[in-house]
Amino acid sequence: MLARKRGFTLMEMVVVITILGVVSLAVFSFIGMGTRIYVDATERDQLLSEARFVVERLSRELRNAVPNSIRTRQANSNNSHCIEFVPIKWSGFYLDVPVAPELAASEVKVLSLSAESDDYSAASDDRLLVYPITSAKVYNSTASPRVQYPVLNISGPDTDNLMTINLVSQALFTTDSPSSRFYIGGQPVAYCFWRDGGESDTWLYRYQDYGYLSSPTNSNANITKIRNDTESLMAKSVHPYSLVAADDELPFKVLPATLTRNALVQIRLRFMLNEEILSYHYEVQVPNVP
Repeated sequence: MLARKRGFTLMEMVVVITILGVVSLAVFSFIGMGTRIYVDATERDQLLSEARFVVERLSRELRNAVPNSIRTRQANSNNSHCIEFVPIKWSGFYLDVPVAPELAASEVKVLSLSAESDDYSAASDDRLLVYPITSAKVYNSTASPRVQYPVLNISGPDTDNLMTINLVSQALFTTDSPSSRFYIGGQPVAYCFWRDGGESDTWLYRYQDYGYLSSPTNSNANITKIRNDTESLMAKSVHPYSLVAADDELPFKVLPATLTRNALVQIRLRFMLNEEILSYHYEVQVPNVP
């Protein structure tokens, strides 16, 4: 008698295939969900890291800015907005500066304070500033008298432990500092948003070495001058709330110092990557006083 052949019926095969399909779908859905969670967490961490880097770098530089040099550069017809300041390269106390109606002079005697300060060497377009009380005065390079003059070099210390700041030309300062304090500032620095290709292409750049510009607006001439010099990309996918000068939600706002607090800089940034959004509101206190 022949042995009976064993196998699967068509119905059994259909049932098994259906069960395997349901199980596979559940497994792949679980794996896909885990992958999406990982990708979302990675994107969020990337946004947080980028936001922290930009805000920390900017806040450190603002705290080391020459008093009252922080200002915003408002956009005209351009899709741009900047915050600008003059970094401090050296500071200390002077013995005397020429103030109207005194005679102009090209040398200023200052106290030698520390080895770190004495290591300063003048660079192109460094400025000696005395009692800068407004940003307009800080960036004004044509008035006479004024609060800032280009530095030629530094010499000393002499036998009295005094250093000499030699200026490029004869200087006549607007007024004395109440505490006889001076600052040497480097070339201005600007953090700027550019919206070249629409809101989705807004990037944040850092610029320097473009020199002192009296006008605080981003005119076409100023934009060309700023963007033609040293440029560093600070962050991509940054969407400021607004770039319109009249808007209350500008990314950078400067609040001058009062009798009860130091100057404040308000920073509003919104980082976007795919569907991930991170809003950053930050305040920087600027402790330096003239």
